[in-house]
Amino acid sequence: MNINARDVSIAAGGQSPRRPMRILALSSPSGGQCGIGDYNAELSAALRAQGHQVDLLPLVRRGDRSPMVREFKRRIENYDAAILQYDGSLYGDVPAEMFGNFAAIARSVGRRPAIAILHESLIPISRRPLVKPWSQACLPTWKSYIARRGMINAINSNLTVFVHGEHMRQEFISIGVAPERIEAIIYPLQPSAHLVEPRHLSETSTVKLIMFGFVTEYKGYEIVLNAMRILPENYVLTIAGGCVPFVQNDRTLDAIHGFIQTGQWPYHSYFGQIASVQRPYSDAERQSMEGRVKFTGHVHPEQLADIMSDADIALAPYRRSSGSAALADYVEFARPTIAAGLPSFRDFAAHANCIRFVAIDAPFELAYAIRRLAMDIDERRRMFEVAKTFAQTHNFATLAQYCVSILSAGQPSPALVDAAHGNV
Repeated sequence: MNINARDVSIAAGGQSPRRPMRILALSSPSGGQCGIGDYNAELSAALRAQGHQVDLLPLVRRGDRSPMVREFKRRIENYDAAILQYDGSLYGDVPAEMFGNFAAIARSVGRRPAIAILHESLIPISRRPLVKPWSQACLPTWKSYIARRGMINAINSNLTVFVHGEHMRQEFISIGVAPERIEAIIYPLQPSAHLVEPRHLSETSTVKLIMFGFVTEYKGYEIVLNAMRILPENYVLTIAGGCVPFVQNDRTLDAIHGFIQTGQWPYHSYFGQIASVQRPYSDAERQSMEGRVKFTGHVHPEQLADIMSDADIALAPYRRSSGSAALADYVEFARPTIAAGLPSFRDFAAHANCIRFVAIDAPFELAYAIRRLAMDIDERRRMFEVAKTFAQTHNFATLAQYCVSILSAGQPSPALVDAAHGNV
């Protein structure tokens, strides 16, 4: 494809000649308490840098969302377009509320152009109870099914939908979203100005591993802790993050401490057991794990650069994910990264070979991959350089330009289309 000089400027985040737009954004707030809020803040900042007005209507994760729906309907009258960030818990406490409130928002946009960025899959609805619609026990499922159908119809009528990866796009198409309405984009990045090149490691060097982000079960802490039992004593792990602030009674942090004390994962709330190290857990090993696994608690944004720069290898052995802000952070700081081979992660990494993959729920393979990468300075340096370039190319400035090209009903340049979809 031939790309002229103007296209290159746009793809790099240059200014567009289109008139300034007034955009209403619907999202959780930023400030390190929600990855979606931070994502929206970065996109909004990029849009403002390109001359557009972006105002935020903040979402909350608990309580009655109907005042928010009414406020959006009132305020949208004063805007040219809307950008809606979607995670189910932002729109309701039960599935019928999540789907119904988002559908109401989508319909209230009217004929204005709007983009919805979906950060997670829709909660699945079991078809088995639907065969007895007269049963009182089936009413919640029926309500959820009807509300989800309404949300899909609202999407198909007037929204452009972005998801992070082709796997997720196909998932939405399979439940009824029109293929022409939904696009798979690359998770946008904000390149860090604080990059530290990988250092040489010997067999006796302290190898620093990191898991960053909110501490919750699906991120694979049980897998990493089993891998730590296999790794030599000079491998240390920093768990950088606190509990999810909007999820009550999450016992993941307690389970991590329980594993350190007993060598066993005490809870399995959502996921089944994995293969574990079968040897006895001695008191000496317990003391070793207490010293080798470190906790930072909640990481404030201004602390992130120092914590990331200190890590030799970043880990993302997730058990499920529709897209991860933490994985994006690893690439933004150009940390050599090992991740579980989830479809969403493979979609993200398909456009640049800067992440190594291991099988899902595979602690023994993870331990082997960590040792091998730690001793391969050339590979870690290569991953660093590729990640740095990848973050500079697939950034929020490029996504902002692409959003404007859609919201203003213009025709995106070939360079913008390629950059948004990872074809560069």
